[in-house]
Amino acid sequence: MKNHKIIVANWKMNPSIFQGIELLKSINQSINEMKVSSKIVICPPSLIIRDALIIFSNSIVSIGSQDCHHAEIGPYTGDLSYKMFEDIGCEYAIIGHSERRANHFEDNKLIFEKLNSINRSKIIPILCVGESFVERKSGLASEAVIRQIDESGINKLEFDQKIIAYEPIWAIGSGKIPTRDEIMSIHSKIREKLDTEGNNKDIKVLYGGSVNTENVSDIFSINGVDGALVGGASLKKADFIKIIESAEI
Repeated sequence: MKNHKIIVANWKMNPSIFQGIELLKSINQSINEMKVSSKIVICPPSLIIRDALIIFSNSIVSIGSQDCHHAEIGPYTGDLSYKMFEDIGCEYAIIGHSERRANHFEDNKLIFEKLNSINRSKIIPILCVGESFVERKSGLASEAVIRQIDESGINKLEFDQKIIAYEPIWAIGSGKIPTRDEIMSIHSKIREKLDTEGNNKDIKVLYGGSVNTENVSDIFSINGVDGALVGGASLKKADFIKIIESAEI
């Protein structure tokens, strides 16, 4: 039986507003001409989420946020709540990306609060976990990843659907990725952890970190990889479509 992949595009703070809208339209046109069995999620900058929802209103593509605040409303200047994203029509939310952890000092306690809040909504969380280069070289990669899962609570919180994206910090934007065996090992450890706790039978585990057209077929062929979290390659229409096509083979 074919294992249908999940492909999540994380656009981060790219591109410009007008370029982003044109890219969304172009991707939509191409996907409408394809037969796609994979689940496609695009997480654009917040300012064009409404445009994305309109553009993909009759499409298989779902729209997600790149983050959210754990409070429903409140005095949090510059933040957007999970409820706001739900109300506008987002189906997914990326939580705990390493750039949020590093640049906004988000720790596992805050990530737990976000996941716990999202649990009151219909949004499907995509929890990002991954080790640093030092942790990888010290042989502590799996311990770091499992600790993030444990302390985030995603393995214990009861969601209808939930996703984990294993994205080694040192691989993001570097063009370097772990070996097949290293990816398989971490995914296996994640699955072992999930299988021992809570309602995690159907949870999907994605790989992220320098995913591109050259390596995606190999990544998708690794046992235990349910899809990909794609960064820079998702900002190029031709590359993103090739990645989607790779999941259909």
